[in-house]
Amino acid sequence: MNAPTMTADIAAKLREPFNPTEVGKLPRVWCKACRDSGPGKVCQQHRKIKCDVCKNNITDAHLHLDYVGHAEITDRLLQVDATWTWEPVAMTPEGLPLLDREGGLWIRLTVAGVTRMGYGDAEGKKGPSAIKEAIGDALRNAAMRFGVGLDLWGAKFERDAQSTGDEEAPAQQAGEQQERPATATRQRTGGNAAKAAKPVSGQPPQGARAEAKAEPKATEPAGASPTFEPRLDAINSAMTDETLRAMWLTIEPAVKEKDLTEDEAAVLRRAVNARKPLMAPCSEANRRHLYSLWSKAGYSDSRDDRLTYTSEVVHRTVPSWNELSVAEFRLLAATVQAFIDGPDRELAGAAA
Repeated sequence: MNAPTMTADIAAKLREPFNPTEVGKLPRVWCKACRDSGPGKVCQQHRKIKCDVCKNNITDAHLHLDYVGHAEITDRLLQVDATWTWEPVAMTPEGLPLLDREGGLWIRLTVAGVTRMGYGDAEGKKGPSAIKEAIGDALRNAAMRFGVGLDLWGAKFERDAQSTGDEEAPAQQAGEQQERPATATRQRTGGNAAKAAKPVSGQPPQGARAEAKAEPKATEPAGASPTFEPRLDAINSAMTDETLRAMWLTIEPAVKEKDLTEDEAAVLRRAVNARKPLMAPCSEANRRHLYSLWSKAGYSDSRDDRLTYTSEVVHRTVPSWNELSVAEFRLLAATVQAFIDGPDRELAGAAA
């Protein structure tokens, strides 16, 4: 059987949305305390439920991501090219697919005469099932390069942020101080500098909130306001690692939303850099993991300087590399991209 040649019709067929019956629901626990409690356990602030959506016995502190499985991807590829094939990028001396040091698998997927790369991993699992999961993940990732399920990536990105934002509202109304969904934290733009300084978990001291209210937004002059610099004392008193992470990730979005002036943003950047530079040496393991995340998130620009810069920021931004999902990385990478493309290199300069 001769392999077909890629045409506009085949490309369009690959990109067709999946039927709702083919789309599954992947649960994602957003509460770090629940994740740290161990398999099948929950933290004291949440309860274990039988979820009607994903059918799992799981903490109620979770959301759902749409996904298509290995079988659905295979079926789509067979529909357009019965001769499609994949091969590992590297082999072991025994002739088996070679996994990288992170347990990931690089593959080449060929469909209708076109070959594209993909990367998959088993998210820390071991044994034969882990190999099968890495292969399936790599196929999904490579097929996405052909447009297969591409609409789900964007939809997941939006719904992830929307769902996490809704989940934290009841806790705020009840005055609880529980862990927030990581993606909601990284997407939150904040209404002013106090929001930019708000920790990922818990609330800042009362003094920091009181200082933040001291400046009426309606009367702010152009540039840094007279009351902004003194407010840094209150911010500094509340600075923890979580505060620093939240602050740095919200500076640029706050400027874009006109919640911070450029001068105020510069003050915050100086404060963060002076207290604890966010950039740290990038280990080879972190760099390799970033390559896999960059590939999964659909980024094609893999220049070493950009990857190094992003990796160093990520290294100081997330508590654990294993806890960084693709959707969270896309949010983070979009923020870092603004720093890379923009004229401001203060963060890089502070770490030099």
